[in-house]
Amino acid sequence: MKRLIVCVFLCSLLGETQLACAKSHEKNDRLTNETVSRHLETNPTAAGCSIYVSPDKGTLEASLRLITNASHTTVILKAGVYWQTNTLKLTAQHSGLHIRAAEQGTAVINTGVRVKKSDWQRVTDETVLKRLSPAVRNRLFSLDLDKAGISHKGPYPETFGDFGGLCQLIVNQEWMPLSRFPNSGYIKVDQVLEKGDTKGGKGTTGGVIQIKTPHLSQWSTQEGLWFQGYWVVPWTRTAIKMARLDVQKKTATFAIGVSRGIGSKYAKPPALGNGMEEFCVINALEELDMPGEWCVRFNEKRLYLFSPTLEAPEHAVIADQTAPMISISGATNVVIEGLCFTGNLGDGIVVEQSAQVQLQGCTFERICGTAVSMKDALRHRIHSCDFSDIGKSGIVLSGGDRKTLISSECVVDNSRFWRIGRHQNTYAPPIDCKAGVGYAVTHNFFHDLPHAAVLYFNNNDSLFEYNEVARAALDSGDVGAFYSCLDRTSRGNVLRYNFVYDSPQINGFYMDDGDSGDTIVNNVCYNTACGPFVGGGHDNIIKGNLSIACVTAGFHIDTRGLARGYKDHLGMSKKLADYHVLQPPWSLRYPELARMNPEQWGYPTGDVLTNNMSVACKLPFRKSGKVEDFKYSSLTPPLMIQTLADAGFKNPAALDFRPNPGAHILDVWPAIREIPFEKYGLYRDKWRLTLPDRLALRQEADRLKQQKDAFDSAMDLKASGN
Repeated sequence: MKRLIVCVFLCSLLGETQLACAKSHEKNDRLTNETVSRHLETNPTAAGCSIYVSPDKGTLEASLRLITNASHTTVILKAGVYWQTNTLKLTAQHSGLHIRAAEQGTAVINTGVRVKKSDWQRVTDETVLKRLSPAVRNRLFSLDLDKAGISHKGPYPETFGDFGGLCQLIVNQEWMPLSRFPNSGYIKVDQVLEKGDTKGGKGTTGGVIQIKTPHLSQWSTQEGLWFQGYWVVPWTRTAIKMARLDVQKKTATFAIGVSRGIGSKYAKPPALGNGMEEFCVINALEELDMPGEWCVRFNEKRLYLFSPTLEAPEHAVIADQTAPMISISGATNVVIEGLCFTGNLGDGIVVEQSAQVQLQGCTFERICGTAVSMKDALRHRIHSCDFSDIGKSGIVLSGGDRKTLISSECVVDNSRFWRIGRHQNTYAPPIDCKAGVGYAVTHNFFHDLPHAAVLYFNNNDSLFEYNEVARAALDSGDVGAFYSCLDRTSRGNVLRYNFVYDSPQINGFYMDDGDSGDTIVNNVCYNTACGPFVGGGHDNIIKGNLSIACVTAGFHIDTRGLARGYKDHLGMSKKLADYHVLQPPWSLRYPELARMNPEQWGYPTGDVLTNNMSVACKLPFRKSGKVEDFKYSSLTPPLMIQTLADAGFKNPAALDFRPNPGAHILDVWPAIREIPFEKYGLYRDKWRLTLPDRLALRQEADRLKQQKDAFDSAMDLKASGN
């Protein structure tokens, strides 16, 4: 037998394998899994092979250990679903490996647990059925989670901020909604009677609320009942177990105290709340009233489903695996191309201490954790990927060295994100740029999000350009499409040529609570709460931006640093010391830091607002604070046009804000010519052959009417000093 040079990666997926060795130029050979494994034991893999894999059977981990040199090796996955039960682990020995689908999007990695139609039982127990409406009873099925081999079957912890560690149900490749009242939106607390222990924690006393809904008489705490709501501020949602319900008094008592207690931050004493606290009830059997809804009765360890059809589902999957689908550690030059990842209760791909990992043309959907997490990242690139129905963040990046200002050189480009943060609906954005240096987020489309599109806390020299953001902050408030806060050393970030629209709950670009050193230039905000919003920071440059029909103000700057004592803020002051900002490389990169006077840290210093335009905004420009307290900044109010018609845009109804020839806005604000309207968002390439129809998506969103009323971020400043 001629000697074959063989390399194998996904042997857990091998059913039929073709191996083509570039070195020997031999004719493709067909080998069984047994033959491949036996050969690898005596002939560790070498470089230069192509492997064709089909989704039948095989063993993964043993085969991975046999790979000694994956350089220039390509694993090609044929169409089908690859059911996976363990993390695929790539290490240094897999450097140079290229894994791709034979045809983009046809090879699916699924870590869910398959549920056969015969595993479901039609519910006939009258004690259960009588708790539900007649329309539900003949379509109610249950699943024994122990027999199905499910590990994450509850109960919930007493309080949590995501999905409480409970398995999730997928039918016909769609998330099924957990039972909920109301089915969408929230109900408001009538009155807060007791805040409860404001420190929170195990064994603490819970608060008491009064609520007026006839559903109160249907609920019971005996099987466990959780209220999930915005109890203090509109940017933190927490689920809390209930201890007691009193139907006569219309009260509900929480089983545990939570940090800051129950009751809006904006309540005026002596009131404990202001009636704006809102919540929903989750995982209650009685609230199965919409086809597809499900719940788990923790005492029985059974899942109950109001089936979408009259029969039990034929194609059901339960997300139960919490380990990552793929881990990459210590590897370089790994490429994953054209694959679809789905069905995981934990994260999708986790990359650590690796360099030049590329994800191209991949799809991440129905993953309960974070889709892609990259730590200690160096020169990674995520390009032309789609992310949807993700429980937490789409991508989390952490790379570069802030002390030395060495760049991570990581790029996220031409990717689409929607319905991100489905389970952790705040601070789990499509892209979370953790403390680091030199990220580039370009030409992405973010839409239909519960909170922010991009967080960039503690960043230096990052670039955010040509991105499109639509319908953000659908389920929260006081946040930015692009959001950062609390850092005088977060500098050199450039946000330019971005388009944010149809998001009246969100500020387009929000430099919150002393964030400093950003350049916001040539962006467009339409129907947002505010356009660029500077919350008491320093050295922010706001230039050449267009704000249209903003709900609160086109542009905002305030002096919150004086009211909140930023001069003596230990956290922000410590960063200045930790990074030795008066020494190279910081003193060379950011010479303005040498001009900062500690006595002026409470003031907004060095901020520049110039050559901006406000069209049809409630207020063109809002300065919150005493006039004399802005003396260390240069603030030129934006130019103003009263109405959309007066501006002379081509077609505002179709989101086309290019000026017509001879438009009035061209005469009064020539800077509009510098805005590259045609370049926003996604573009076509080999992985993205078509582009989404933004107007069709907009019409569908209008039909669903998911958007909450606008929250004015200035409310937080006025309400309190914290």
